[in-house]
Amino acid sequence: MVRNSFFSPKPIEYFFTRAKDTREENGKLFITLFGRLTRECVLSEPHYVKRITETEWTDLEEVAWEQASVKIQQIPNGIRTFQVTEEVFSELLKQSTARPWELYYLSPVCKLRKFKKFS
Repeated sequence: MVRNSFFSPKPIEYFFTRAKDTREENGKLFITLFGRLTRECVLSEPHYVKRITETEWTDLEEVAWEQASVKIQQIPNGIRTFQVTEEVFSELLKQSTARPWELYYLSPVCKLRKFKKFS
């Protein structure tokens, strides 16, 4: 079970974020992959709102285009954010230590999903 270190009566929200971008350098294509697991809580008072984010795992990988799998190459450039349950978050956290590279392919069961395409 994932620990809850926030002191707050507000519920904790759990997020999995992954991003992919492609760039060219000296005529060679590279793919950059980013992944992150975070917990967030909003603390609010009558005149004060603060969002607290705690990162549990983050990873950044860069691979040459020709070394990347076809599946990675075909993923659209952009950032995907998934709001997940605590149980799914816990499983993703386990996966991040056992097989972190698999998280770049994964689209977990989620409450909410957002995608923003890179220009």
